[in-house]
Amino acid sequence: NDSLVRETAFDQEFVSWKSHAYWFDRKLSSVDCRIWILQDDGLPVGQVRYDRGGEKAELTYSVSQKFRGRGLGTVLLQMSAPLACKELDVAILVAFVKRGNLPSMRALKRSGFERMQVVKRNNEQCWRFQKSCEL
Repeated sequence: NDSLVRETAFDQEFVSWKSHAYWFDRKLSSVDCRIWILQDDGLPVGQVRYDRGGEKAELTYSVSQKFRGRGLGTVLLQMSAPLACKELDVAILVAFVKRGNLPSMRALKRSGFERMQVVKRNNEQCWRFQKSCEL
């Protein structure tokens, strides 16, 4: 429920602990989902999730507030993308970013994602990014 995370998310509603725990258990047990946590000296600094749908996997990620602005989003994406491609056996990774979320756009570009087109998502204009998985 970090305010910046909620602001940049497509669903901006407050998330209760009970509903989050239920959602998290479902994601952890799904064969179509991978979640990784980036750590720095044993401290969690960011997380990324990939959800498979057909030949594509959609990613979402965030970096902890006190670690933002250090390029760790790029590191998180660079480290996790090849794993997601392999473990989820997909051809393409996609991400949707609100047009004003410049840090995420930069991290995706630095991680080899290509900005494709503006699309509408939950009634908001956003950029669609994608990256092909190397086989």
